[in-house]
Amino acid sequence: MLKTIKEIGMNEFQEEKSLEGKKFRQIMQSHFDEKTFKFINKESETWFKQTIYPRSYSMHRCTPMDKLIYITAMRLSGSCIAYVGDSPSDANALSAANVGFAMKQSGCAMTEYHAHITILDDNFSSIKSSLIWGRQIFDNARRFI
Repeated sequence: MLKTIKEIGMNEFQEEKSLEGKKFRQIMQSHFDEKTFKFINKESETWFKQTIYPRSYSMHRCTPMDKLIYITAMRLSGSCIAYVGDSPSDANALSAANVGFAMKQSGCAMTEYHAHITILDDNFSSIKSSLIWGRQIFDNARRFI
């Protein structure tokens, strides 16, 4: 993962900004309700915004539920989430993200169905390009309206 991130130009990536799924789940148990997908109370949301939110932007070795909790918590904290997936275990996370990217060649039909954008060549630099193009289209539409 680190090699791929550096290849597409995200050199500011740091190992301590990546959370392991098991550790994340242990941390979040006392702050996030997995049944309602909401923070337990306002203090828990404030805690998340001050500790997890500013320090992380990737997860590794995680279950589908870990992914869904992470994305939901980040969205509840006001973040815009982009998620890349290629396996059936990524389907819920792709749906929950603001923008879900599915990999066409290595992925499956389920991820394509749940994703907002399908990357045809399975190249991470294509994601960067699509974000730039999408931003330009959005800005132009906003100017027009």
